[in-house]
Amino acid sequence: KKMKKKKTKSSPVAKRLNDLQRRAILPYIRLDGSVSNTKTVGDSINRFQTDPTCVVAILNITKACTGITLTSSCDMLFVEICHRADQLLQAEARCLRRGQASPVVNFAYLILNKSVEQTMFARVRLKMKNAAIVTDGASNANFGYKSGVVCV
Repeated sequence: KKMKKKKTKSSPVAKRLNDLQRRAILPYIRLDGSVSNTKTVGDSINRFQTDPTCVVAILNITKACTGITLTSSCDMLFVEICHRADQLLQAEARCLRRGQASPVVNFAYLILNKSVEQTMFARVRLKMKNAAIVTDGASNANFGYKSGVVCV
């Protein structure tokens, strides 16, 4: 028997953003579980980095946290949350690299008010703060540099 390749589903929010982008006729790239070809990923990142008209990148956290550089970004809006602080920090760090185009990078997490994600995000932030206290002695650590939470 042939083994079927398991398809990774995109989040409903990412799908909706994709639909909105299509209607707005804004050039964008999309990297999520549906994109597995390394060449496609590389071409998409290159387009985002070099094409001044391509101003939107729709990424999921696991795709955005490893192996890509987004130094041409100035604002990042995360529409999904994961329970691992390291993945969130790595996803944020994708645009904070040598050669960064914008001197200010803003991060925001779009979270539904009174949802599981809101509780989960609060716990992740607490883990990050505790880790900073243990490793750096910093009690007022600011994660995500200029990050914020938008509850809707």
